[in-house]
Amino acid sequence: MKNMQKHHPIALFLWMVSLSLIPSGLLAQDQMLLNPKAVIQQYQGESFCTNPMRELDFEAFRQEIERLPSEQLRFEKIRVSVGQQCLVTPYLFRLMQLFTNPTLEYDMLRLCFYYTFDLNNYEKLIPYMQGQVYQDRMKEFLNERNFSIRADVEGKRELVSNFEMKKAISALQGFTSDRARVQVAKQFVSTNNMRSEQFRDIVQLIKLNKGKLELVKYGYQYIYDPVNYFAVYENLRRADRQEIEAMIRLNQRSEQEGYTSSRSLGCTYLVSKSEFEVHKRSIQAQRYDADRLRYAKSLFGTYCFNVNELKDCLALFDSDADRRELAAHAFGKVYDGWNFYLVSTSFRSQSTVERLFSELSDK
Repeated sequence: MKNMQKHHPIALFLWMVSLSLIPSGLLAQDQMLLNPKAVIQQYQGESFCTNPMRELDFEAFRQEIERLPSEQLRFEKIRVSVGQQCLVTPYLFRLMQLFTNPTLEYDMLRLCFYYTFDLNNYEKLIPYMQGQVYQDRMKEFLNERNFSIRADVEGKRELVSNFEMKKAISALQGFTSDRARVQVAKQFVSTNNMRSEQFRDIVQLIKLNKGKLELVKYGYQYIYDPVNYFAVYENLRRADRQEIEAMIRLNQRSEQEGYTSSRSLGCTYLVSKSEFEVHKRSIQAQRYDADRLRYAKSLFGTYCFNVNELKDCLALFDSDADRRELAAHAFGKVYDGWNFYLVSTSFRSQSTVERLFSELSDK
């Protein structure tokens, strides 16, 4: 690790001022939250970010955020720029001082987890969060991460939460076509890290044995705990179980293999909400559908949007064919690819959904 440069006198003064804002007792209790150099020397990077920011660079970054007039804007600035940073927990502790809204503080800490050098030090931030409910949520979040920090880091995604499971199940229940459900479910399982019993809840939404068998065979390569995969198919017909077990013997995964690195960021630098509104109005301003589609595709080739923003763009088109073409073009380029399955709710025709996700699963 490269040595940090010596403090500039102005930076040292600002650092001393920031110390005066630290809660009493911290100096004696958690020294690691005050000394970035000590953190960098002690932790060997259980993180995909390997070269933390210099203190002078961080101070400039923090001041830029602090000058923003509202906490929502401060969070938005961190959200769109954190992918370009490599932080340590002492930096995060100082960012926490910029928020009086406990929800934004919690969201900021969750967001920055994946861009922090000393992940094993993260829990020391919890006692200084505002509100017991948010401290409890962060403890739960970190406990879920403990199954393998490396899994989170390489996949850049946590184990799918119960809330996300409910959202996915609700989306899949909106289809009456088994074929559409199977294709969308494939997209969901291939981009989200889930346990066998969670995947079983998805499989149970498929009505026909043929569809269940197809999905169960597909999902084996992506499940977090392959040793427990029997839970997914134990209620299927005997002949189907035997076929699945034969497939598993040919494609055996190690019992110690606890994750897949299939969940990755499509891009790292999101446009701000204000920039997105400008881009959306530019799409609407195009007179003809063909021009509108061409312009939208060029935006997704240049800028980085999340799935909800992609859905907003899809809503600007009347034709399912145009929506399918834009969605296919944007696949792999949106920030949160693990949520891409939600695009399925933007189409009127279930056959279009089946066709789109079938083509995507072949890529």
